Amino acid sequence: MPRRVSRGGDENVCGLVCEIVNRNRRIGAIRLCIYKQGKLPFVAAKVKLAAKELRLSLRQHGFWQSVLTICWRDDSARSALQRAIRHAAEHVEGAGLVRTLDVPRGKVNVATFTRLIDLLRPDEALAIMSKVRLTNGRWAHLPMVDFACYDTDADLKKVLTALRALGHQSGAIVRSGNSFHFYCFQVMSEEEWLTSMARFLLLAPIVDVRYTAHRIIDRVCVLRLSGRGGSDEPVIAARL
Repeated sequence: MPRRVSRGGDENVCGLVCEIVNRNRRIGAIRLCIYKQGKLPFVAAKVKLAAKELRLSLRQHGFWQSVLTICWRDDSARSALQRAIRHAAEHVEGAGLVRTLDVPRGKVNVATFTRLIDLLRPDEALAIMSKVRLTNGRWAHLPMVDFACYDTDADLKKVLTALRALGHQSGAIVRSGNSFHFYCFQVMSEEEWLTSMARFLLLAPIVDVRYTAHRIIDRVCVLRLSGRGGSDEPVIAARL
């Protein structure tokens, strides 16, 4: 019998974070951050349009994946390919990070999140980081991932199938605005977390490969809690 899944309502992800902390009594503090979204490097209009059409035909996101694919298969676009490879291969540690904030367990509540979000500048967003400090002083992780499909009910069912295939039995899928995020309710050591992230990569291109690769390099996941640039705040779509 398939595992039952409950549909999410309008509950925002700040409430979900509070729930995760309440579920895991070993968590002594969570780490939040404020960040700014950087601008994408220049890509020729022709390449950008072709890449957009490719993404629409595949019904998947992934800016650099589509740009690289378009340039790679066009032997006349050698200079565009070289630029795309150079930019796609870049990794800037903590890109866009303004500052981090450690919030002790006793202050992890919706009021705290609301106060922090109200203090944001228009170009800033509040995010949660996967690193959590345990009550014994050690650090651990809450597995998180960003999917690359579209935000539709049909794709939500496919995301559920993917998570079950990876063995996840508890967690929440969140509508991010364009696609879905996943929060696992289980606290993991860094070694366990790295294995979990690597297993997510096995589901490329369903999972956002570049997000996952950058997060592994930085040794921490970051997912948005607040709205950004006029976008709505993330809300729960379904629970495992």
